[in-house]
Amino acid sequence: MAIYEILIRGKDDGTIAGAHQVAWVADGTKPDGSPRWRVGDAAPLAVEAIAALLGTELAALTAQAARADALAAENEALAAENAALRDQVAALDGRTISSSIVIWAMTRIVVADADVQSFTTGARVAGAMRVGLGEYWVFFSETLPTTDFVAQAWTDESGFSACVPSENRFDDFVIVSVTNAAGQPADPQSLNLAINRVS
Repeated sequence: MAIYEILIRGKDDGTIAGAHQVAWVADGTKPDGSPRWRVGDAAPLAVEAIAALLGTELAALTAQAARADALAAENEALAAENAALRDQVAALDGRTISSSIVIWAMTRIVVADADVQSFTTGARVAGAMRVGLGEYWVFFSETLPTTDFVAQAWTDESGFSACVPSENRFDDFVIVSVTNAAGQPADPQSLNLAINRVS
């Protein structure tokens, strides 16, 4: 009895790039008497024949697998970026910037699909939410004794500006406003916030 294995190579768009038929050849028997098999020669197969045999289902599964791989790589990159930022925040939290000003709170917010996807915690930031286009509320885990502090907001993307007007600074949260190059409210991919106060 001949045993064959078909190996298929797919493209990112879900189509089939190539295929081979690999024969498994009998190679003696195992101690228990069952046959032992080894990999034999591979013979190329016509892509058209494989595509017709498997239909569009394989193409859809291949495309889905490619998208899953891309998302996994993106998530891994975001996780590494988030871990690095946590280390930076841990190093900066409470460090003296000058003789009288210290970083009291700090966070990085990741935005996607008109919502906050993640934010860095552990530096006196309890939560973050998108209220509207270009408007983000950031909540502190501790209440400040006064609103006399400096709030610095910025993005890493060109063409965007972020700020916290004095009227949007409260003892337990701030409202960050983001605009594009035309001065219109806009959502960036990421947003940074640092709260500096007198020690």
